[in-house]
Parts: sequence; structure tokens; C-alpha cells
Amino acid sequence: MSSATWSMDFMYGKLPDGRKFRLLSILDDFNQEGLEIEIDFFLPTPRLIRTL
Repeated sequence: MSSATWSMDFMYGKLPDGRKFRLLSILDDFNQEGLEIEIDFFLPTPRLIRTL
């Protein structure tokens, strides 16, 4: 029986030209599989809700 546990993490970074970006990653803990990744300079709430 598999477990339905997911991990979600926000990360931030900066490009060589100084622009900052954000990243949301969602992982399935049981299968060690990446389910979704969203990367952009701006991640508005409606986009995050749609992703989840």
C-alpha cells in the first residue's frame, strides 16, 4: 500500500544579471518522484492554487 504524502518547497535564486526567480517544487515522498515544478520571476497566488 502506498502512502499519499507529498512535500512542497519554495526556493529562490538569482540569475547572473541580478534578476531573482522563484521555484515551487512538489514531490511524491513514497515514489521519490517529482510531480510538478513551477519556475518564474513572479508566482501569483491563483497560479499556485491551480498548480496544487
